[in-house]
Amino acid sequence: MTKKIYAFIGASGTGKTTLVNILDIPELISHTTRLPRKGESEGSPYYFSTSRQMEGLEKVEEAEYAGNHYALSKREVDNKLEQFDKVCVIMEKDGIRQIKDYFKNDPSIEIVVIYIHSPIEDIISRLQRDRKTEEINQRLKHMIENNEMYIPSFADFVVVNKNNELNKALEQLCFIIYNF
Repeated sequence: MTKKIYAFIGASGTGKTTLVNILDIPELISHTTRLPRKGESEGSPYYFSTSRQMEGLEKVEEAEYAGNHYALSKREVDNKLEQFDKVCVIMEKDGIRQIKDYFKNDPSIEIVVIYIHSPIEDIISRLQRDRKTEEINQRLKHMIENNEMYIPSFADFVVVNKNNELNKALEQLCFIIYNF
C-alpha cells in the first residue's frame, strides 16, 4: 500500500498552518535552529535543535530562512509513516523539490503537492493580525523574491483560501485527501 505525504506550499498568510491544524492528519515536524517563540514548545511546531544536532540528522529536505536552519529528518518521516498511511507537511518550493527527489525511487511513498492560494489583500490582513510592521515587510519581501504567489508547475492541486471562506477551502482539501 502506498503511503502519502501531503505537502502544503503557499505564501505566508495563505492559511496553510490553519488548514493543516484543522485536518485530522498527523503533521511531519521539522527541526529548526531558531529559538522557540511565545507559546511554542519542543515538537510544537518544531523540534528545536542546535546547529551541531542539525548536522547529525539524515535530512529529507533542508532550508535556511532569516538566518535559521530548518530540516525535515528521515527519522521523522519513517516514524510517522510507520504509524499512519497519510501525513502532511508545510514546506517551501525548494523543500518540495528536495523531498520529491529524496523519495523518487521509493514506490511506497507518494508526495501530493497542494498549493494554498489567497488574494494578496487577504494575506496582508492576516499578516497584520499578530506581527510587527518589520516582520510583515520581511515576509512580503520573501514572498515576492521567491515568487510564492505563482502556482508552481509541480503542484498537484490548488486550494483557494479567501477571508471568511475557510470552510470552503477545508471542503476542497478534504475532497482531495480522501479521494486522491
